[in-house]
Amino acid sequence: MKPQTTLLVAAALVVAACSPKRLSPVVLQEPAHAKPVPAKPVAAPARSVTAPTKPVAAPAVAAAPAATAHTAKAPVRSSVGSGSGSARAKADEAARTAEKKKKLAAARRVQVRKLAEASYEAGRQLLRENQTEPALRAFRESVRLNSHSPDAWMGVAYICEITGNTKDAVEAFREAKKLWGM
Repeated sequence: MKPQTTLLVAAALVVAACSPKRLSPVVLQEPAHAKPVPAKPVAAPARSVTAPTKPVAAPAVAAAPAATAHTAKAPVRSSVGSGSGSARAKADEAARTAEKKKKLAAARRVQVRKLAEASYEAGRQLLRENQTEPALRAFRESVRLNSHSPDAWMGVAYICEITGNTKDAVEAFREAKKLWGM
């Protein structure tokens, strides 16, 4: 075989061995911080080179320059089309982050409602035991956590009424009436 033919066969084998189908996904990935590199037009070779059907062992001396030449082309080849991939990855990450935030917010709302209900029930229990000051604090805590609870507002209004604080009692009754739609 002629040296030129040997070099072409070795280059074809190296290109075939390093095709994107055979490389791992980690090798093909662009770093997150890398900017896409526009593809440069490459001059077409004068002759078409095709890989032989049977693998041919190339001399070690001829394979080294071909591997170096291929390595120099690798960043250009792997960056073609990766600009939209990194934008897509960022969009996917943003969507996942937004979904996590929605789930956390929903869980937080459920937790706050449970705390408001617990404060309301504590206020009712304290009121049964004639402990008006701690009961008022518990009802006000329930209103602070869930201001859309007419029952908690009624608890505040009732305790304010029996303790003689008519101004706050009237305001709490109005708020409860508004929430009940009256």
